[in-house]
Amino acid sequence: PELVKEGLRLPMPLLPRASKSVMTSCIEREPHLIPKYHWEMAEPVRCLEVVWGNGDKFTTGDAGTANLSLERQWELGLSQVEPYGPGQVDFMRFVQGAQGTMGIVTWVSLKCEVLPQLQKLFFIQSEKIDDLFDFTYRVLRFRCGDELLLLNNSNLASILRGGPDQVRALRKKLPQWMLILCVAGYDTLPKERVAFQEGDIRDMTQQFGLRLEPAIPGAVDSQVLEVLSRSSRKPY
Repeated sequence: PELVKEGLRLPMPLLPRASKSVMTSCIEREPHLIPKYHWEMAEPVRCLEVVWGNGDKFTTGDAGTANLSLERQWELGLSQVEPYGPGQVDFMRFVQGAQGTMGIVTWVSLKCEVLPQLQKLFFIQSEKIDDLFDFTYRVLRFRCGDELLLLNNSNLASILRGGPDQVRALRKKLPQWMLILCVAGYDTLPKERVAFQEGDIRDMTQQFGLRLEPAIPGAVDSQVLEVLSRSSRKPY
């Protein structure tokens, strides 16, 4: 919610636990839903401050080169973007995925994305997941769309419905596998950006003998889009 005020967002994991901190989610390499922005396991972490086991405080990358407090760096117009240093050493990797065994991270700087002005969801269904792999690789190769994930009918029904009876009822309506693909338009020509990507994706679905659907049985696209952009319900 704080990033939305600035016209920004973070690529979200799928329904992260509401009580889990954003920093912990990123430090523990929880995969997010926009693979074309996930260059490597470190994404979207840039710089961080860690207290090592012996009590020493250490700051990585750009944030550590100036030897100044964060507040003073901001006053000077500095940004904590480049994670490497000194030289090409990336000390952030010592603590990422270590679950606190190497040290305690006190803050991180994160790479944010521009908040979309327009989003459109597409669904491709199949009874066999193998039939969706080649299409998925092709979409990723040409960097079409943003959020992209494959879910079976049990998982998809579980995240869209609350109680066991509702989940079972929706699961019966859904195909065995569903590929969810979100196309987004940003500040510059958002409608045109969505339109040309939709055309390219439709061409690719035809090449692989698949069908691009605007909705799924038992749920509207706004429900699915809302699930992709929020934390999990309680209890988790």
